[in-house]
Amino acid sequence: MKETKRNSFTFYRSFYEAIKELPEANQLKIYQSIAKYSLEFVEPKSLKGIDKTVWILVEPFLSSNINKFKNGLKPKEKLQKSKPEANNKQTRSKAQGNKDKDKKEDKNKDNNKEVKKKNGQYKNVLLTESEYNKLVDRFGQDVAKNKIIEMDEAIELKGYKYKSHYLAILKWSKNDTDQNKGVTEGNLRVLKEMYPDEYAKMEGKWKK
Repeated sequence: MKETKRNSFTFYRSFYEAIKELPEANQLKIYQSIAKYSLEFVEPKSLKGIDKTVWILVEPFLSSNINKFKNGLKPKEKLQKSKPEANNKQTRSKAQGNKDKDKKEDKNKDNNKEVKKKNGQYKNVLLTESEYNKLVDRFGQDVAKNKIIEMDEAIELKGYKYKSHYLAILKWSKNDTDQNKGVTEGNLRVLKEMYPDEYAKMEGKWKK
């Protein structure tokens, strides 16, 4: 599969909390390493000491999101290899789908129901105004926008279909939280054995 660079990635608050107490020079190295790995898939080779300790903590999260992104590219490659007739069918199907969406929106208006608006770069995420506001109240505006962008890209790349994009975003968030919690606890045990001095210095900050 041809390597494709990303335009965005998820940055968790736990990263910020672990990094913010370090000297500015160390912070810069770690932030640059996170960005370069997440966007260009280039792993850092020269991190040492506490910089390497923090990197060991955040790397599993970054790798998990990168793998999700790469897996989403596979169906798109198959579409590029399909025959012209298949492309024509897809175009007609998409046009029909747009008509169906328009009819559904018109029907919702006629029934005085709240209309779902298109969100994201590719306009794949459908949310009512109240659903969008609930996401902002739950996660904060920046995190909510990132979650919408992540789902919008996944739908565009892999063709996911959901009856409710609002509920799907909540489900994805719960799965990420459960997965990240397990990885964090495992990493802390490894770090305590490999870098006991650094672990003792940072233990209080990581547990907050």
